[in-house]
Amino acid sequence: VGFGTAAVAAFSQATKQAIAFEQATASVEAISGKQLSGSDIGAKAMQMSNQFGMATSEMTEGLEALARAGITANDSIMSLLESGVQLSKFEGMDLEDSINDLISTTNLLSENGVDMNDANYGKLVQEMNQHIVSTSESAPINAQNIIQSLQHVGGYASASGIDQDDLFAVIAQLGSRGTKGEMAGTALRAFVAAGQKDTAQRA
Repeated sequence: VGFGTAAVAAFSQATKQAIAFEQATASVEAISGKQLSGSDIGAKAMQMSNQFGMATSEMTEGLEALARAGITANDSIMSLLESGVQLSKFEGMDLEDSINDLISTTNLLSENGVDMNDANYGKLVQEMNQHIVSTSESAPINAQNIIQSLQHVGGYASASGIDQDDLFAVIAQLGSRGTKGEMAGTALRAFVAAGQKDTAQRA
């Protein structure tokens, strides 16, 4: 009897999850104004939720954040959702914030503009995620410190063509010396605004 009760409870929970993700998919369609016909986004999101131990409500908020950002391509949605989940779990951030931060910093540092529904956009976001996480691991700064720095220097860095590896290395070095977040971004912006080609190395 106990086993049967547990099985029924597990089945009910799985059913509730499936319904929640179907509703999230419908919400994505409503927000984006695009039909995701034949989409298995809900099923993949539910699988990701179980894999990473993320609450159903948080995953659905993540999907809705992607729709509000204008991302409607199925592959882009799942790629960005996975990057957001990884950053959220590694850094203890809210999933919706992780997704929004990854999108904004990726777009900010892009030199040639971006199409968020292009097949390569998910790769750009994954690379941004790897930069942020590895920088956080190499210096006493967290992802939010790094993102704050990028928000202050990103536009200047993009316009000057500074190599992203150099940019993140400098942010790590500044962080290791106690200069992080907005302060680090402001300091870097001053170097970049000086118009020197080797600003990252000089910094």
